[in-house]
Amino acid sequence: KAEVDPAVEAVINITPLEGSFDLRALKQRIADIEAEPLLKNLVRVQCFDKVSGLWYDGADRLTECTQIYLSMPLANRSRRVDQPTASKFMIHAEQFAIELKGESETPDSNEMIQGAERIERIIQAFDKRLYVKLVAAKDIEDDELDVAAKACGFVKENDRYVPGISTPVFHILPPQTLGNEIELSFEVPLMAPASDPLSQFFAIANDLCCRIDAVMTDASGNPIGSRAASRIESALKGMHNTMAEHGVPAGSRRACLIFSAD
Repeated sequence: KAEVDPAVEAVINITPLEGSFDLRALKQRIADIEAEPLLKNLVRVQCFDKVSGLWYDGADRLTECTQIYLSMPLANRSRRVDQPTASKFMIHAEQFAIELKGESETPDSNEMIQGAERIERIIQAFDKRLYVKLVAAKDIEDDELDVAAKACGFVKENDRYVPGISTPVFHILPPQTLGNEIELSFEVPLMAPASDPLSQFFAIANDLCCRIDAVMTDASGNPIGSRAASRIESALKGMHNTMAEHGVPAGSRRACLIFSAD
């Protein structure tokens, strides 16, 4: 199936009036969207290939395309669809249908704006981050942290370290105010409870502590023992339950879509 979620995306389905779409015209329309500044990196074009029976992103692997989905996230952590963006999206969708001799139903721009505002409220409610401080006996040198982070599977990206082979759920922040403290954080909405994120989080924290000779503390500098860990586990479970009740299960495609920063 195509990956679309009308609850958090503007979605337009285009079908041919007869037969299949002209692939040359389809590739040109996709190129036009990618060249539009307001829509760049926002719109996803998924195409169904009748021959293989599969959905593909873009048109490069198509043989006979008989269905298209245009989708665009209404909001995420860093942006929200506004009226100009909604208008551009609808204009390009209409051009898709006209030039490819297809039919579609264009969403209402006001509904798109309202949907974006609703999603923004969800983000504000559930954009939570769990973090601990790792406090060493002496200042942590850059080279020392670099070696320790890489040994734990992290790579440096801008001003922090992120996992090198997965969605950046965990982050290591180098020393800021105090030279002997680093911060390890966990983006709660981005990881499913079934993956046992808290155990992974504490395993990374303990591994780092061993490598840089540090202790794990809360924001106030109190060491985190079994009792504190239990409280954190209880709070995280409550957060996961509340997110699921509001239709945004942690780690789901929907949650990852709206809690991303891209």
